[in-house]
Amino acid sequence: MDEDNNKVMVSVTKDDLILNSYRATRKECGDLERLLIALKDSNEQVKNTALNKLDVIGEQIKFLQKQAREILEDATRNTELHNIPCNFVKTPGGIYHVYERPSGEKLWSMISPEEFGPSNKNTHLGSYRMEGDRSFTPLDKINERANNRQFAEKLLQSQDLPALEFKKE
Repeated sequence: MDEDNNKVMVSVTKDDLILNSYRATRKECGDLERLLIALKDSNEQVKNTALNKLDVIGEQIKFLQKQAREILEDATRNTELHNIPCNFVKTPGGIYHVYERPSGEKLWSMISPEEFGPSNKNTHLGSYRMEGDRSFTPLDKINERANNRQFAEKLLQSQDLPALEFKKE
């Protein structure tokens, strides 16, 4: 072994390269059987490899379907919330509350259930933060959304990813 280049030196003689023509053309008992077994094993291996790859794709499809359902549910909820009457301008970052009057009419309010106290005759349906994209995040999901945002920001700042430059126009 050559220490300087870490290469293995193999010496091959002329006789090593000569094919035994007798052995190459001679048929032995069991050659066909071994060939069929090798072919069957190869076919099984190809089939198993394909099935494993399809399993991965199947899991990805299920995950994408779940994400699509969640997006559609969020879009439906956001549409319903935007259609609730409101007597003030909602701004991104603001926390707002949805109530239902005894008559069944829904309304937005800037007053939380705690601020209203027990004198409130309306039923509190939920509290939401309006996001910059005009979507609504339920109050109990704000921390989760903030954690996801922090993770995404860390990915953008990571040295493992190519730098992204945003040009201001």
